[in-house]
Amino acid sequence: MEFTVDLLLAVQAPAGPGAKHSLDRRLFASRSFARTIAASRAGGQLNTIAGFVRGIDALNDWIGRTVAWLTMGCVLTCFAVVVLRYVFGLGFPWMQELYVWQHAAVFMAGAGYTMLHRGHVNVDVLYGRMSPRRRAWVDILGTLIFLFPWLAIMAVTSAPFVLSSWSISEPSSTAGGMPGLYLLKSLLWVFCGVLFLQGLALIGRRALLLAGVELHDHGGQGER
Repeated sequence: MEFTVDLLLAVQAPAGPGAKHSLDRRLFASRSFARTIAASRAGGQLNTIAGFVRGIDALNDWIGRTVAWLTMGCVLTCFAVVVLRYVFGLGFPWMQELYVWQHAAVFMAGAGYTMLHRGHVNVDVLYGRMSPRRRAWVDILGTLIFLFPWLAIMAVTSAPFVLSSWSISEPSSTAGGMPGLYLLKSLLWVFCGVLFLQGLALIGRRALLLAGVELHDHGGQGER
């Protein structure tokens, strides 16, 4: 861009005394303008990435906080099952399966929230001793090389399992159990989806760090 502007200014520059100084001033102004435009475009791209990261963080944070209420539901349902069975001699198969479903939904749908807040187990040997920029590269490459391929394998290999269940509207194999077992099996894809999105957000956050832009780290470790 600077070369094109410089060439046009050189062609259009007037001849005569003082023309060189006039051309130098115009060239300086044109280059400053070009750098401003380039910086503005780069800033716009970084703002877009930052907005994407914040959006994914907000989505997974909302999902995690919402499904967390199922933990209370799991406890209350389990308590009700025990009381009904051992106090009143009553048993409901669907209720016994319900708290298992709730437990599964918390862990599967809340996986993105856990990754956002760095709740998964990490074996740290060298990572904590690295500089922030090296840790950023480790996070980016680790996500691309390990997390995304693993999620792809899981999503593809579980496809027949999930699709066949949907094709027959599969219910529970237990008489009187929960209907819609295909919904429970679909949590495998929900799990892959929320982790994939959070993986993209992690890459975006670390790319911003490498570009000199700092975002809030939900894991509690500041980025410097």
